[in-house]
Amino acid sequence: MRAIALLSLLLCSALMSDGSRTIPELKLEILNQILPKNENEIMIAPGNLTKDCTEVEATLYVLNIDEINELKGEITLRMYFRQYWKDYRLKYLPNPLFEYVLINNDDAIWVPDTFFPSEKKSRSFDSLRPNVLIKIFPDGSVTYSKKLSVTLNCPMDFDSYPFDRQVCNMRLESYGSTAEHMKLKWKAENPPVGIYSKNPVPVFRLQKLVSSYGMVHMQKNYSFLAADFYFSRSLNYSMYNIYLPGIAMVFLSWLPFWMNKKMITTRLLLSVGALLSFFAMLCRFGERQPQSRYSSSMLWFSGTCTSFLILSSVLSVLVHIFDRDNVAPIKIVENGEGEIEVKKLSLKMMMKKLPSEIGWFDFGARAVFLLAFALFCVIYFVSSGAFSADEAIPVTKS
Repeated sequence: MRAIALLSLLLCSALMSDGSRTIPELKLEILNQILPKNENEIMIAPGNLTKDCTEVEATLYVLNIDEINELKGEITLRMYFRQYWKDYRLKYLPNPLFEYVLINNDDAIWVPDTFFPSEKKSRSFDSLRPNVLIKIFPDGSVTYSKKLSVTLNCPMDFDSYPFDRQVCNMRLESYGSTAEHMKLKWKAENPPVGIYSKNPVPVFRLQKLVSSYGMVHMQKNYSFLAADFYFSRSLNYSMYNIYLPGIAMVFLSWLPFWMNKKMITTRLLLSVGALLSFFAMLCRFGERQPQSRYSSSMLWFSGTCTSFLILSSVLSVLVHIFDRDNVAPIKIVENGEGEIEVKKLSLKMMMKKLPSEIGWFDFGARAVFLLAFALFCVIYFVSSGAFSADEAIPVTKS
């Protein structure tokens, strides 16, 4: 009975003493008790002291995809990166007045040594105050949140350009802790990797985002986290700057076949003008076109359009060459008596004179030229997947 009474007295005195202090003072006292006093202790993972594996969970929320640089093959992400783990050294008695204590200095406690293997450059946000938030709960649970901007390497394949689809892989690994000492995994949230907007850049559209985690072997096993961003290219720019103008130029080069064969100057001006205009568009568009080691889909289209435009000019010249006006539907002959007779040409003789008499090149080109180009366009766009469904897929977890 005396022991119980003494314990009750001590508890009452503790509550009275806490009641005389403010919440910031109570939190400061807790921090003074739990924060490491030795700098060497900060570098040691909690699992190393107990010979256990420290389990670190993570979530990632992408605020924006600031840039996808096709020429450099890189992607820039602005994100909130959060990690969760337990450190028994940071335990303290719970207080009903507050749920956790806060610090914004990630050098004050042990923090996982996670890094981005494909990182080219990164920066933290600290214009007013460092954008770091650390919550420490009474049971030693730690929530670490930091705002980052990271530029990652993203190799791209442009063989199918502009119908290409790119995949940018983001990986997080432990720099020095093997899988025996620290294990990384995504937190059991749906989804563990989120994104604010699925259409962050005008050129690409995010199709899906797949998160995973596992082990990678580099002399020893290391734990890793992965998030794969799947993008498809928007066709608006290419459609309005190359495809529709290219089809229009080929159609213009088809009109000379309906003109009188005597109008050789007008026919050549129209054909050559369409060809030069298309060349000018290609030069302007080529400044923004990514480079590929092989012939891209765009190169096949532009090369075919150029061939049809050149063919139009060549056919106009051939029509002019064969047109000599030296043959008419009638034939004038002189008989043995010195009289002049006018005879009509037979159908067989007329067929032999078709190139110069009725414009055989024009007659054939009116149908064959346009049908051949239309057939090419159908095969090209169907085989390249231009008409396939391209709806955004919700974020998934694998």
